[in-house]
Amino acid sequence: MAPPDMATFDQVRTELATRRLADFVSQAWPVVEPRPFVAGWHIDAICEGLEAVTAGTVRRLLITVPPRHMKSLAVSVFWPAWVWGPRARPGVRFLFASYARALSVRDSVRCRRVLDSPWFRARWPVDLTGDQNTKARFDNSSGGYRLATSVDGALTGEGGDIIVVDDPHNVRRVPSPSVPPT
Repeated sequence: MAPPDMATFDQVRTELATRRLADFVSQAWPVVEPRPFVAGWHIDAICEGLEAVTAGTVRRLLITVPPRHMKSLAVSVFWPAWVWGPRARPGVRFLFASYARALSVRDSVRCRRVLDSPWFRARWPVDLTGDQNTKARFDNSSGGYRLATSVDGALTGEGGDIIVVDDPHNVRRVPSPSVPPT
């Protein structure tokens, strides 16, 4: 039996990325990170929780993992791209807030980088509108948007179908019995 050709292999990988967020994350990883992707059970757990939110079976999800365990990348970068593209729900409106606007904007830029990448566009083209395509907010032609702000930022008149608060506190400024205030 002849080995499958590259087109078949690519179709299988695309189907896996469409079905499972964890597969999407591992395939989209090189678009935003130069380091090799390292899979782990915690990434699978985060992705399964986000899949449940996407499906509507979970309305509130709290993810608590130590820093540098890919929470922000999974939630704020890859997940919205997966919902708009592979899950074919480009009308979903996302609102992302962090304690620092710069962190929220950083992840917004990375998400847009995934959406604009040749890898993504070859599989799930999502058209971003030209009149609203900034670092902090970009809209798509289906009415969806991704808005980045800070916890204390002005959001009057804004909302979202999915609201994410990622790192709402600066750990250096929150009193803790184990961490003396600075």
